[in-house]
Amino acid sequence: MEGASVEPQEYILSSANNVDFIGDGFEDLPEDLFLQHPAGGIHTLKVHRGRIFEELLEAFEQNIFNDTVRIEMILPNGEIEYAEDFGGVFRDALSEFWFTFYEKCTIGTTLKIPYLRHDFGEVQWRSIAKIFIKGFEIEKYIPIKLAPVFIQSCFGQNIEDDDEILDNFLQYMCESEADVIKQALKNFGEVDNDELLDVLTSYATKWAPTKNNFKQLIRDIAHTELVQKPAFVVKCFGLEFKNNMNKISAMEVAHLYKALKPSVKNCLAKIDIQNEQEITPERTKVYSYLKRFIKEADEKTRTGFFRFCTGSDLPIRNIAVTFIGTLGIGRVPIAHTCTGLLELPEKYENFVFRSELNNILSSNIWIMDII
Repeated sequence: MEGASVEPQEYILSSANNVDFIGDGFEDLPEDLFLQHPAGGIHTLKVHRGRIFEELLEAFEQNIFNDTVRIEMILPNGEIEYAEDFGGVFRDALSEFWFTFYEKCTIGTTLKIPYLRHDFGEVQWRSIAKIFIKGFEIEKYIPIKLAPVFIQSCFGQNIEDDDEILDNFLQYMCESEADVIKQALKNFGEVDNDELLDVLTSYATKWAPTKNNFKQLIRDIAHTELVQKPAFVVKCFGLEFKNNMNKISAMEVAHLYKALKPSVKNCLAKIDIQNEQEITPERTKVYSYLKRFIKEADEKTRTGFFRFCTGSDLPIRNIAVTFIGTLGIGRVPIAHTCTGLLELPEKYENFVFRSELNNILSSNIWIMDII
């Protein structure tokens, strides 16, 4: 086959954990050729909604993502989602992957830490790190719910800032436990001793807490939970980060932790009206409803809004707002995830706008059917 041109390949990852290679002219080629990826090839990876975590992990384990890859979604009914991947489908896959990762592979509340699983070894954890790097490289997407001190450890940085590790730990703990620890740090003499001991016992502390040793005690517990316990995962991530220093940097990742936080300020900064010269009083009013919706929404709703509009659950892309004249039962916001375009009907009342947009976001089922 020397000198022969090789067409883009198509992969379907099945639920049976094997890879089927489909495409004209490839039936007789050796299987390892597909895993080598011809230089400059664009490869199609078909994944199933609801199984994206398992299937993306499998793809990275087999190095299918060494080159440029476009993703196609297969719906639960077996049909292919009618959408071209110009970025939106990949962002959507990343969002679902990391959401499932948080659920299946981490512990913690606001901030999370990976925990060891008996069915996950070095291959799996390094593959997850590769997905981290690929998302950062292509879309500047990072899983911001992973504790920053954990990521710093993966980059080989020493965690020396007591205030930072304590802040991460308080966001890692459940709210009721964090409240007790905050009270003890603020005024040790007024904290309920039984509640405090109950919290410390859950972290297997070996010291009796006192006013003088309490901050150091909590710092040591925090370091154990956030850095020492996930040491094997830190090692696996660290190997991939070191091998890809040309693709990922600790400084830029640290910056993204602030820039991608789905705060009201960050979210509002990403939306803007397109074609301002065509703005009418009615359209201005609807746009103000959108901004008020973002201001009043909780963080979960804001992440859902950005995933609806851009494919990503984080504000990594701008959203351009335009207006359409649909009325009645056909009146519905339309999002184009690849371009970050949001089309809003131009006639709304505020409470109706909020209700209809909430209904769309709460359904959590958005089929990409526009090319």
